[in-house]
Amino acid sequence: MNWIEPAFMAVAALGFGAYQIWSVNREIRRNKEKNAREEARD
Repeated sequence: MNWIEPAFMAVAALGFGAYQIWSVNREIRRNKEKNAREEARD
């Protein structure tokens, strides 16, 4: 039963990493859309 804590920590770390990737990709997409709108306006 000594594997439960490391397994839980690994799942938590991977989940946090996946959230970070998702969050950064979302920000990049927002910035690209904003820049495209500004370029179209100019």
